[in-house]
Amino acid sequence: MAALIGLDFKPAPPHRADGCITFLETFQRRENEMTLVAVWYRPEHDDVYAIADSRLTGVSGPLTDQAPKFTTARIQCFVQNSKNQFETKVLDREIAIGYAGSSSVAFATIATFQAYVSTLVLKQGSTPTLSQIGDLAKRILDKNFREFGKLWANDARCDLLVFGFLPADNELKCFHLSSNVIANSIVTHCDELPVVTERTCHAFGSCAAYYTERLKADMAATGNFHPFNMLNAIIKEGVRTDIGGFIQVALASKNGVKLPHVLSPRFDLGDDKADVTFLGRDALEIGKVGDCEVGKDAVGPDLLAIAKMRDVARRTPS
Repeated sequence: MAALIGLDFKPAPPHRADGCITFLETFQRRENEMTLVAVWYRPEHDDVYAIADSRLTGVSGPLTDQAPKFTTARIQCFVQNSKNQFETKVLDREIAIGYAGSSSVAFATIATFQAYVSTLVLKQGSTPTLSQIGDLAKRILDKNFREFGKLWANDARCDLLVFGFLPADNELKCFHLSSNVIANSIVTHCDELPVVTERTCHAFGSCAAYYTERLKADMAATGNFHPFNMLNAIIKEGVRTDIGGFIQVALASKNGVKLPHVLSPRFDLGDDKADVTFLGRDALEIGKVGDCEVGKDAVGPDLLAIAKMRDVARRTPS
């Protein structure tokens, strides 16, 4: 399925006179449960930047607005040492993972995937490419979807993003994995996204078509490309039941992966006020870990506004 056009399905059959649910109604119900994940390449930073909301939705409506949509996976590969034990590490890199859709399928797939890629052994040949890592994730996703998908029949769908840098590729890569039911058959695929194209945002989930149309309209009107600001605006407007909570971010570069906390200026409360969130949660609610705090390398929708806030905070007596 192509990005920038959201989900593409054939027209549904006519509504049945007996009142039974048609495929269109089934699709719309599934669509309302998927939310959004989007990704693009930033040439000025040479990184892949992904965003998502934090709403998790069930059949009866929103379940929580504090659902994490991103995590990381540590890929470790070992070769034999002089004692014939696989303890010499030849690969140790982190990649990022995001999802939209069935959280049960996604969480099971990600947990299994993380365990597998942390224990790779190499007897001959080279360390894996991200395409090969994505193929592993595809096989795990397909198996989990067939097991968990029984709970929701045709309502189930899961989209995953796997992105980052591996030495075997020597460049940033991003792959989109998807499992869903089409014509009563389970279809799972893994496609590489052209993330090295400037001003191209790939969006997946129920809000994908709505989001990309809003983004393209804004680009046409202003000439600006602001995927982060657009999702933040949609969340704040509250017009979509499948989008809500806080925006969350994952970044992947050749140096590694970051899950930064997010600053959203609240000038309605004061020049130095902001919402500070991390993976969809209020950072103040997370609390400290001993003498440490959670979150690193803040990002925000308006860097000039954040710089202004910091300047005000520095000049304000404590």
